Formats: sequence, structure tokens, C-alpha cells
Amino acid sequence: MTTRPFLCARHCLLPVLFLFATFSSAPAQRHDYSLVDLTVTVWLSSTRQAVGHVRVELLDGTGIPQTANYTNSDGEVQFLQLEPGTYRLRVADPDLEPVTTDLFRLERRQVVASQTVGVRLKPGARPEGAGAPGTVSAEDLKVPPKARKEWESGAKALERNELPEAQMRFQKAIDIYPQYARAYNSLGVVFMRSGQPERGRESFEKAIALNGSYAEALLNLAKIRMAEKDGAAAETLLQKAVAGDPANAEALTILANLQLMENKCDEAAASASKVHALEHQRFPMAHWIAGRAYEITHKDAEAVAEYTIFLKESPGGTLAERARASLKTLRAQNYPD
Repeated sequence: MTTRPFLCARHCLLPVLFLFATFSSAPAQRHDYSLVDLTVTVWLSSTRQAVGHVRVELLDGTGIPQTANYTNSDGEVQFLQLEPGTYRLRVADPDLEPVTTDLFRLERRQVVASQTVGVRLKPGARPEGAGAPGTVSAEDLKVPPKARKEWESGAKALERNELPEAQMRFQKAIDIYPQYARAYNSLGVVFMRSGQPERGRESFEKAIALNGSYAEALLNLAKIRMAEKDGAAAETLLQKAVAGDPANAEALTILANLQLMENKCDEAAASASKVHALEHQRFPMAHWIAGRAYEITHKDAEAVAEYTIFLKESPGGTLAERARASLKTLRAQNYPD
């Protein structure tokens, strides 16, 4: 089953809370919850089809690029641990008309935020060229059409941030089909965005009870555990998500980052190395994690290699600056003039 990041328009998930930007100051530094995790969903305006594998740039309020990454197959990309402030987004792809969004603001202690970008195909371009819809799981095939229709209506309402409507639709889907794990997961997202974390937790736990290998719900619940600073519980949930979907680059990256935050450097490097073996263009941070883990454990050659790859894949932004600083230090230590 394909996994999705939080708050995607197709599967309504929450952004995962994990920290890349603060590792340079201390090996065991923990998450700074004054920063904001941003999830961006890219849709075709005409069909609401998710647009995968397109480049999304995060710009500051003056239009200067800060970082960039690629959407996954469900049209989502995450920018993690951002400073509060004013930003824009820019989407570019050979098959799409270029789009730069209006300004939006991330507030301190907002913790999670989402933005949706509607795009249009260039004349003559095929939708497949800009990303095709994600696959349908076996579990979804069991869902009665009426329940699925309610869920789809709820997903559209959530994408418009119409939370009461989304909650009503997801609950109707559950009433029609009580085994609808995805609807429980989506309902949990509504509760989280409505400031009802306990009800959100209950919904994610119900989704997992119905489908113990449901990676999206496992990731959502892991996010809550991480916010509670319960790293052990979060790691267990992430391990289950990876066990159910070993090719899940997102879950592996999150797991590697959590292990690094807990100063489990060998485990972090091992998890990150698994990401390297997968298609991971949208997760260049795995190279940062591996580089930092190797640097902490004094495996300087490996650290230099990982930081170098990271800079090739993600040359802009705060992390790139820190990678360059680490490279300068490592090279000075190992290759003095």
C-alpha cells in the first residue's frame, strides 16, 4: 500500500513532526515546537487530480527561494521546521503553467500548517505527464460506493478547510461502513485541525485497530507521540509502518530522523541508508540525517559523502548552509592545507 504524508487532499493526513534543522548544534537536541511543519498539496485545478513528482519551491516574503522539493505520487510535499513568517510557493514543471502563490503566513506555535496549490496543464500536455492518480488499496476495494462517495465529499471539504462539513461526511462514511479505516483516519485529521487532539488520537487508534498495517494512521499516531515527546512509542509506530511497507521512503526518513533526535546514530544511519536505495528525490533530507549521524560518530569520510550528495539534491535553504559548514569543518580536520 502506498503511503502518504499528512494532510494530503486524497487521503487526508497530518504533517509528521520531525526535526532536521537543529541537529548541528547538539547530537541529542530535541524538537523545537515553536517552528512550523508545512504540508503542500498540488492539484490540477480542473479535475482535483493530485500532481506527483513536480518541483515546489518555498520562497520567503520577498520572493527569495529558501528550499525546494518534489511532490510524491499523491501530490504532496513537506517543508519541515520552518521559522514563523511570510512565504510564497512556486510550482514548476514542463507540463504545467508556472504558478506562484499569494503570500501566506506561518504563525509561531502553529506547529502544523497546510497549503493547496491549483495548477493548470499547458496546451497539449497530458495529465499523465504531470503525475497520475495514486493506486487503490485492497482495503479500499471493499468500501461500499455510498461510503466512498461520502469520504470523497469529506476530502473535498477538508481541502477547502470546511471542517464541520468534512467531519459530517467522514462520520457518514463510517456509519455506512464501520470498518472504513481510511474514514477514521480522515476524521482524526479533522479533529486534530479542530483542536481536539484526544478525539484525533481515538480516531487514529480506531483506524489502526481496523487495519494494523495502515501506514498513514500509524504515521499520524506517531506524530502525536512525537508531539508528546514520547519517542519510544513513536518509534514503535514508525517501525510498524515500515514493516508493513518496507519501500516507504517517507516513513524511513521520519524514523531515521527520530532515531537521530534520540542520539541513536547507528540506527539513524541504517534507516537513512534504506531510503537511499529507494526512489527518494523528494526526501533528500535522508542524506542530511545520514551525514549528521556519521559526523557525530566520527565517520568523517562517510559524512562528507552524504553531505555532498545532499547538497547536490538540495542546494538551497538553511540545511544546505549547515551542510556546507559541516563539510568545511570536516575537510579542514581531515585535509589541512
